[in-house]
Amino acid sequence: MTYFVYYLIDPAAGVFYVGLTCIPEERRRAHQRGKCRSTKAKIKAMWAAGRRFEMVLFAGVPRKLDALRLENTMIELTLGKLLNTPNSKHLVASLS
Repeated sequence: MTYFVYYLIDPAAGVFYVGLTCIPEERRRAHQRGKCRSTKAKIKAMWAAGRRFEMVLFAGVPRKLDALRLENTMIELTLGKLLNTPNSKHLVASLS
């Protein structure tokens, strides 16, 4: 089985979610339909503003433990980058 680490990107604000899945298309649809508690409010707000998110697959990894480590690293890198921007409070709130 292959595990995929992915980003969800808001065209106006950049990366707002990093996740892990075995079935990327199914997971994208779940985010799109508001079935994922962690992204539901953000995606609803984006749709209200006329924006759609993009799902970008970062890597396919055969072992789940390695995929979880990669996901954690990508979250840390994303948060670190956002914390050093002028709008960090707004962007970090978007990740929540």
